[in-house]
Amino acid sequence: MKTTKELLSLLKEECINTNRDITGLCAKNYDLVIGDIITVEEFEKLKRYITDNEPSFYKKGMHMFTNSAYYWTIGLRKPRIKWCDLHIKKNS
Repeated sequence: MKTTKELLSLLKEECINTNRDITGLCAKNYDLVIGDIITVEEFEKLKRYITDNEPSFYKKGMHMFTNSAYYWTIGLRKPRIKWCDLHIKKNS
């Protein structure tokens, strides 16, 4: 099984290299598993990590004002990559 750091690095690369618009981190995680880049167990591990480490503004209820289940606006790569970088560093 890949480490959390390895999974986050793959997630970051998926956010950078995808040819499609980014919807959310969970969708990119799903792309990794359907692309046979990670296993179902690793998918679940990364999904749990994403959920357990939501951005603080999301936990404070900011999503209620955006009327969205996404942490950031759909299509924006930079905040998702920044989140990955932060958590890759935390898991180093």
